[in-house]
Amino acid sequence: LQAQQLQQTQQAQQTQRAQQGQQRPEGKRQIQYWTAEEKHTFLETFSKHGRDWPLLSSRIPGKTVNQIKTFYQNYKQKLGLDKIVLPEGAIGPPPRKKKKQQQQQQQLLLLLR
Repeated sequence: LQAQQLQQTQQAQQTQRAQQGQQRPEGKRQIQYWTAEEKHTFLETFSKHGRDWPLLSSRIPGKTVNQIKTFYQNYKQKLGLDKIVLPEGAIGPPPRKKKKQQQQQQQLLLLLR
């Protein structure tokens, strides 16, 4: 009897986690398509605030930070997201160092040792 109750409790917990989006029953991923309104909200918020993933997630209910990052990666070229000029203070991509600069820094560190 205790084993049966334990199994029922575990199934109820798994169902509850699945409803909260933490885990999918039977390990299946649920496909969630973006609505036109969600895409519009993303574009509007992104153009004002840049890559502020938590803010974007809070403005688009039902989408996690990871779903928003994936959307960005999948559509950055198609929608020209990587070419949008962001306003001052918006979160943009981190600056990249050029290989030559990195090599010079490594050589300098070796000389200083």
